[in-house]
Amino acid sequence: MDLTRWNDGTDAELEQLVGGNLELLELGRRLRAARPEPLVDPEFQRRLRAQLMTAAETQLRPRGLGRLLRPRARIFAYGAAGLGTAMAAAAALAYFAPHSDHLTFVEGVASINGLPSVSPDQVITISFNHPMDRSAVERGLNIQPAIAYTPTWQDNELVITPRHNLQPNTPYVVTIPRNAARDVRGDVASKDITITFGTSPVAPSDPTGRPQGPVALTGHEAGAVGDGSILGFAGDGSLLAGAGLLPPAGGTTPGAGGQAAPAPAPALVRYASDGGTRIGDPVTQIALSPAGHSLATLGAPGVVAVSDMDGSHRSVLSSAADPGSPLAWGGDATHPVVFFLSGGLLTSVDLEHHQRTVSALHLDPGQTVLRIAPGGRYVIVGPAPAAKAVTPAPQAPVPPALPGGGLTLPGVNPLGASGGAGPAAGSDTTTDAVPFSGTPGVRIVDLGGGQASPAVAPLQPAGLGPNAVPSFSGDGSRVAWLDGSGIDVLTLGGTDPAAHVTLPPLASGDAYTDPVLDATGARVAHALTHTDGSAELRLVRVADATLLATAAVHQPSGLVFSSDGGELGYLQQGSGQTVADVATIPGGPATGSGVPAAANQAIDQLVNAEVAGRRDQLDALVAPAVETELLAQLPSGLSRGYVISAAPSSNGDTVTAQVRLLRDPTNDHPTASFTDQTVTLQRANNAYIVAQSAIPRALHDEPTGPQVVRVVTTPLPGLTSVQITFDSDLDPSSVTSGVISLPSGLATPAVTYDATSRTVTVSILGRLRHAFDLTVSIGVRDVNGQGLALPFTTTVSPGR
Repeated sequence: MDLTRWNDGTDAELEQLVGGNLELLELGRRLRAARPEPLVDPEFQRRLRAQLMTAAETQLRPRGLGRLLRPRARIFAYGAAGLGTAMAAAAALAYFAPHSDHLTFVEGVASINGLPSVSPDQVITISFNHPMDRSAVERGLNIQPAIAYTPTWQDNELVITPRHNLQPNTPYVVTIPRNAARDVRGDVASKDITITFGTSPVAPSDPTGRPQGPVALTGHEAGAVGDGSILGFAGDGSLLAGAGLLPPAGGTTPGAGGQAAPAPAPALVRYASDGGTRIGDPVTQIALSPAGHSLATLGAPGVVAVSDMDGSHRSVLSSAADPGSPLAWGGDATHPVVFFLSGGLLTSVDLEHHQRTVSALHLDPGQTVLRIAPGGRYVIVGPAPAAKAVTPAPQAPVPPALPGGGLTLPGVNPLGASGGAGPAAGSDTTTDAVPFSGTPGVRIVDLGGGQASPAVAPLQPAGLGPNAVPSFSGDGSRVAWLDGSGIDVLTLGGTDPAAHVTLPPLASGDAYTDPVLDATGARVAHALTHTDGSAELRLVRVADATLLATAAVHQPSGLVFSSDGGELGYLQQGSGQTVADVATIPGGPATGSGVPAAANQAIDQLVNAEVAGRRDQLDALVAPAVETELLAQLPSGLSRGYVISAAPSSNGDTVTAQVRLLRDPTNDHPTASFTDQTVTLQRANNAYIVAQSAIPRALHDEPTGPQVVRVVTTPLPGLTSVQITFDSDLDPSSVTSGVISLPSGLATPAVTYDATSRTVTVSILGRLRHAFDLTVSIGVRDVNGQGLALPFTTTVSPGR
């Protein structure tokens, strides 16, 4: 209905208050037409107006004026009182409303408005031009996606502090309705206050934004292992034991004649969600190929072999390896090689069995190569270690930099900055290594052919004992070792001093194990062992020495990261035997450890190229027959994208991924637009290309309520963990096993919710033989009470 004829000069606030009641509007019109100019204090006008507005809002808004005017006897008294208040408010608004040339409007601004890459740990600050009615503003405030937050005021600024930080790589809309944006005088905004922004893809180093200490690592027992067993990981994240002990088929029943069944024989065992499986004879070294498809192993007597991850297609490359030789992959995708020691010389062999001596090291008597860096450029030389635990001397200084850019390592001879691209795999000639010192002890040698740093007097070991051995990162770019006060991590081939991680002082009899680095050297794991055998696993971020996670264990050893950094394997002493455990650690891969690393990389590159509109990058990632249709369906003006889920086929040759592409909201269109893309990647040699792509819908508005932003499937010994991350803070009471649907025949899952990461974890027990669909119902609600707009379904793969 057009109400302007009932109100001489529109007053939208009065119209909203009276709910379109014509009699009240007529009363306001008559008062305004007949009033004299009042001689009233302007401050009194504003305060009375604000009080009447608040009274009308609290008394009438819950039921609505129209409902109160209905002729129902049982609420007549209440309705009459409310009507009287409304009439008084209407009269006061009409009588005391300032002239149009005296109107002032509330304005609210934020420095992050319109920014696409705000840090997820940033607070939201809204600055107002007037002193505000704080309770009205807080009641009307709405944030989408929903977050739990704490509002505080600093003069005319509202500071919104998220309880668990903002979700990375997510568009946000903050809205304050115009009538809620009210100052202490009763003036309101001319329109809704809207603030839009997006967050950066990188999660903050501390997920809570406040120091709350490390998270607890939860280990899952894989099985018993024999003495001296080593651990490794397959490309799908399943744990490998070089001397695993599997129980006899059918259990441990007595043998014939009442004799006990024979003890299990050691074997190369792979532990996945379907339990332990023997995949070969016992081995003393395991190395995973860079592409994650093949295993190189060293077994007796001196046999270097390669196989698929399940032990099939095994091929013996050499039978001339030295006992106890280290093992590493090198070369490139077109010509991979395996490095090992043969006759004390660093040797490479390719997959066609061509064996070459790579370098003749000048070794001191009694020394050998202890470690080979992935890629084969660097080696660690020293006496063979006799024990794993080392007790650092207290408060030793951080090692100083050397002239010429080298670095003196405590107990490790100088490592210079050298050029070259590393040893040439398959070279017909030998190349002398560049030893940086002839001093006996542990040293790191660069085989790249560069010049050593200037000679210096050797330093006495300061905490790096004769049995301690530095370790390389998974990509061979960094090396870590214990010194007198902590762990030093050096970037190889550079001139920067080593990063230093200070460790707590040791009590008498305690010891630290040698540290191990993850794939890139960003995190380091070690253990603190006490005299009674109890110990603590510790995961530390190298950049700022922050303790990320801990776990209580007993006599730990053999620490090893998975290739993607998502899991940590270790040995510990159980009930009279050594057992292998594996723990999922924070900051793992976005698509789960079951997806090959090369496929993960290809998916990320595809999304980045689509958002940036980089045709040249798409040419390299997408099959020509698919690219034309992909470009025709791909929306323009994208702001961001992310991978929701990815699932490999049983052999890892193909990976199917679900991708969400978004256009950020703006003040003119305060809703994010999105479309979903389904992509199939096909393995081509050691890389993956897009073989299929479908974007069935154009960009359309994202519905309110929580959205699933990531699904990670991780196979663990005896179970599969599915982690479902949302963009919104959820109502914990809505997260139960009842909102998760699985196919019949699967056990009821255990369901937990971690508010800090906004992640629902579904733990499915038992053996998974086939991929299946997992559905999350609309019963999941955010902290604002909004449910999923539609049920969400994802495919869970048992892995390769």
